[in-house]
Amino acid sequence: MGGVGDGGDGDDGDGDSDVIVVVMMMVVVVMVMVTVMVVMVVVNIDITNFSSSWSDGLAFCALLHTYLPAHIPYQELNSQEKKRNLLLAFEAAESVGIKPSLELGELLHTDRPDWQSVMQYVAQIYKYFET
Repeated sequence: MGGVGDGGDGDDGDGDSDVIVVVMMMVVVVMVMVTVMVVMVVVNIDITNFSSSWSDGLAFCALLHTYLPAHIPYQELNSQEKKRNLLLAFEAAESVGIKPSLELGELLHTDRPDWQSVMQYVAQIYKYFET
């Protein structure tokens, strides 16, 4: 028979840490979304999701432009130059040590990138600059 606090109730003691991890992930997601909303206002870009809104690279450039304006000539970019936009964003992020978690080749061949991968990369950017 287990006593108080010795884990004898069948709980392996990880329940609390699992909850903390989930809460921390939710906090990061909310902060990322707030950051994205600020970017939308600052550079006047329409971001409605974490998939197709990021496919032409402009949203990545807009986000990084807010932190690294010298690296991203945002006013000169257009949505028709997807490869240029994505390369600029990835190069700017890498210049400060943020490794791309997205594959350029995959992004160039889809209009709907995996939203979880996009969110993960945006979260990396957020964590680097905001924490």
